[in-house]
Amino acid sequence: MKRLIAILAAVVAASACGSNSATGPTPENIPSFAGSFSGSYAITSCSQSGDVSLADVCGLLGSSASYTFSLTQNGRSVTGSFALGGVAFPATSGSVASDGTLALSATALNGDVSVRVDWVLSSTGSNLGGTLTQRWTASGLSGEANVSGRISNSARTSGMVPTPSTTARSLPEVGRAIAVR
Repeated sequence: MKRLIAILAAVVAASACGSNSATGPTPENIPSFAGSFSGSYAITSCSQSGDVSLADVCGLLGSSASYTFSLTQNGRSVTGSFALGGVAFPATSGSVASDGTLALSATALNGDVSVRVDWVLSSTGSNLGGTLTQRWTASGLSGEANVSGRISNSARTSGMVPTPSTTARSLPEVGRAIAVR
């Protein structure tokens, strides 16, 4: 019996001495996503189908586009807004996951055009990294456009997320607004 207790104690001690990386960041190690960021993302794939393909969203976006974020953080909870080019997205929020990443989503509605964006972000102090996916649809049109990308550069800035100067209404107008560099 004493031998079993000694073995159990040794196993518990060994596991306690190991890294806590499997459980993710401790409260002291939660990455900071707070601040204003700007940069660009590289488009890694783009596909389009149905009537939406006639607007050539993939061609309008090109190989990269700009983004901005304005985020606040309280512990693991992050709130804020973002813009892709000149298209502003409404308030978004998420929680920093145990692996230190942050998932944010929002949909912009411009006339009959809907653009859903999902981000998975990582923070390295003054820079953001991560990926995004976009799903474009338009009322009355069949099909959709699906865009994937990854952040290619990022900088913490003091500015806020810009609001669009004009409201894009058609699929090509929204595409051009996002493609603004």
